Amino acid sequence: MLILKRLWRFIVRMDVVSILIVLLLSLAAPGSLFTQLPSKIETDLSTLVP
Repeated sequence: MLILKRLWRFIVRMDVVSILIVLLLSLAAPGSLFTQLPSKIETDLSTLVP
């Protein structure tokens, strides 16, 4: 009976962890769609001013 309890707790925890991972990835995915400044422009900001 103790083994079944431990197995059940493990399955429930894995379910919660997998939901949290999916949630985290779904929140992080839109952030990767934003354009990023190239390092050359980032170091020399005067190139941004016309």
